[in-house]
Amino acid sequence: MKTYKEFVQESSLSRVHSHTQGRNIGMITAHRGENTAEENNRNNDTLKKSIRDAGYGFIPVRGRYVENHGTPQARHVDEKSFLVIGKKGDDKGELKKFLIKHGEKHGQDSILHKPHDKEEAILHGTKEGAFPGKGKTHNLGNFHPNRASEFHTAMKGSRTFAFASESFEFLNSVGFFSRKERLF
Repeated sequence: MKTYKEFVQESSLSRVHSHTQGRNIGMITAHRGENTAEENNRNNDTLKKSIRDAGYGFIPVRGRYVENHGTPQARHVDEKSFLVIGKKGDDKGELKKFLIKHGEKHGQDSILHKPHDKEEAILHGTKEGAFPGKGKTHNLGNFHPNRASEFHTAMKGSRTFAFASESFEFLNSVGFFSRKERLF
């Protein structure tokens, strides 16, 4: 029998998955590895207010990302992020525009956006010289609960999810960036 904590964690992950169906969603943060904790918290508070002022909901999560991906300065970061919940159906690109604008404003390498009518999430570059490149995109793939990849998200407790293709190598859930295992 599952404990109450396990049930709530599964319900939360199920809730996130339900938001990925027929709804525009995105992931964004205002954290940067070179900033102090105080600066990052202040910037994220500003971003949180902007999200609310734009009329979007959000779920606080932990983003696990490779900042400066593909460069000698690449480093794994664990940052307070927001899963932004947009409107159901066609929003005419409004959430994507919001995320890109605020990604650029807060010096982010990229933002994640999943349109309402697609299964795959897309990484949109918002910074020159950073992966995937300003104005460029990188298809991440479909939603996978309880998986960790190079770019993934952690919720309270030990629940993770990633957007990745089926052929992508997932990381073992025992440790962050420990050994790799195949999904299929």
